[in-house]
Amino acid sequence: MAFPQTVDEVAEDLAQRSRAALADRRARGETMIFVENGWVFREHPGQRIERLCRLEDFKAADYPEPELAWAD
Repeated sequence: MAFPQTVDEVAEDLAQRSRAALADRRARGETMIFVENGWVFREHPGQRIERLCRLEDFKAADYPEPELAWAD
């Protein structure tokens, strides 16, 4: 039987799971795109961050995924 959780407990559980998922994606060397303060950023393996453009100007086709070094 599941135990009821408070909103704070649920929020903390989600935060922990999100941090774990982000750490896993970084460990696998994924390139990720995110938005912060109206700007679009790309995070490369090794956590190098590149600011791409303002959100309102973003078109995914203008920023294709970088080729993976190990992909054939």
